[in-house]
Amino acid sequence: MNKSLIITSLVEELRKRLDRAVTAYDGARDGATSAESRAEHKYDTRGLESSYLAAGLAEKIEGMRRELHAVEICSFREFDLDDSVGLGALVEVEQGGNSVWYLLAPGGGGITLTDENGCMVTVISPTSPLASALTGMTVGSVISDPSLTLLEVF
Repeated sequence: MNKSLIITSLVEELRKRLDRAVTAYDGARDGATSAESRAEHKYDTRGLESSYLAAGLAEKIEGMRRELHAVEICSFREFDLDDSVGLGALVEVEQGGNSVWYLLAPGGGGITLTDENGCMVTVISPTSPLASALTGMTVGSVISDPSLTLLEVF
């Protein structure tokens, strides 16, 4: 598993999502300020709705920028075999008889990435229950809920 490739893919995916959100924001902002969105009667709220949408998207974009920045500055150090799991770790666990990969990152929780061999890696945020359960564990540790065994830490 190429950890640096996974991290690069995560940064690229976060940038793509941010770009899409900015494009959506631009459209909502333009819709809120265009002549076509002027109220034609007192119950016409298209312009108001577009302005609310633009405001919400602006907040979301700021959060996405903070998340991207946190990932970009995170120290995704290499973990040794006897190191305990922490932020930046790429872990392999056995879950239900299958090998499953997780990356503990400060942003991008829920994103699924694919490595060069087609292996899927799910990004989990430090505040997720699974990350909380894995943090501090070492290779060979068993977690009961969800039922999994820690196989490797990178």
